[in-house]
Amino acid sequence: DTLIVDIFVAVDKSGNVMRAEIENRLRFNVDSYFKASAIAAQRAIIDCSPLPIPADKYNQLKEFTFGFNPKFISR
Repeated sequence: DTLIVDIFVAVDKSGNVMRAEIENRLRFNVDSYFKASAIAAQRAIIDCSPLPIPADKYNQLKEFTFGFNPKFISR
């Protein structure tokens, strides 16, 4: 639970990720484990672009915070 990373995401109308910013910059700068998890979360969001944003929900989802929890990753 300590490595949960919040990523602010902004997308265009096609679902392309325009911004993916790590929200807790202070912890990012001082905690190497959190930093590694945050970079992986940020990269995963960018790699999944374009995101499947329904056209009728764009105004609600053009900016959102994604909570990345590595606890749910399976190998």
